[in-house]
Amino acid sequence: MDRTEEIRADPPSPPKRGGRIPLPRLRRAESPTLPRLAPVLKKVKTYNPKADLRDLEQAYLVAEAAHEGQKRLSGEDYIEHPVAVAGILADLHLDTTTLEAALLHDTVEDTPVTIERIEEEFGEEVGRIVDGLKKLD
Repeated sequence: MDRTEEIRADPPSPPKRGGRIPLPRLRRAESPTLPRLAPVLKKVKTYNPKADLRDLEQAYLVAEAAHEGQKRLSGEDYIEHPVAVAGILADLHLDTTTLEAALLHDTVEDTPVTIERIEEEFGEEVGRIVDGLKKLD
């Protein structure tokens, strides 16, 4: 099945404010309750107890906001897919940078978020991984 067929919702609304979609930001001491991401965070803590999970939480918030309103053909929210990918990679004990890229991997294909914006928000390494993933077929 073609990936474009997997998403059933209307395309995302056009970018706001000068062509840039507003991205959510965590405050310094803020640690949100993210039930969908909680199992991934728990897995990471088991193999990397000193991991700073704030960047993973931020990546999730950005991906969730970017995919807002998008549904898979099954009817589930599209964000379930990147979370599932991140969960599989956490099972393999991969680093948090890779897990951030897993959460963000579809944002550049299915939303107005660009690679440049990913690099601005999450760094060049995450941007390179996301860019490499979008080139896979």
